[in-house]
Amino acid sequence: MFVSACQTFSGTTELSNGLHVPRSSSGIKGVGNAGLLEGTVVDQNGCLAIQDADPAYVTVPVFDVKDKRPDKLRVGNQVSLQGGVTPSQNSFEISEECAGEEDYFLVVRE
Repeated sequence: MFVSACQTFSGTTELSNGLHVPRSSSGIKGVGNAGLLEGTVVDQNGCLAIQDADPAYVTVPVFDVKDKRPDKLRVGNQVSLQGGVTPSQNSFEISEECAGEEDYFLVVRE
């Protein structure tokens, strides 16, 4: 998968349901949709995450700051998100609830 190196991270927002969601900025609309993340929305220690059909695989998506989709997501929802995987970096500004992942899934901005 290809992920743009010019993506910058702006932190995490808390949704009305109490879950935290990592957010990014500087995404280009429609760019970077080579990968697909499908599964069920779960609460992973207060962070919105997506669980694969195999319960061992849970991925934290990073949405663009302008993306309204996270506000509509609830635990148990089935989702299909385009984007790509990027390794964790020390420069990520991600809340404690969502920190500690080896990889994050950058969701393509709609």
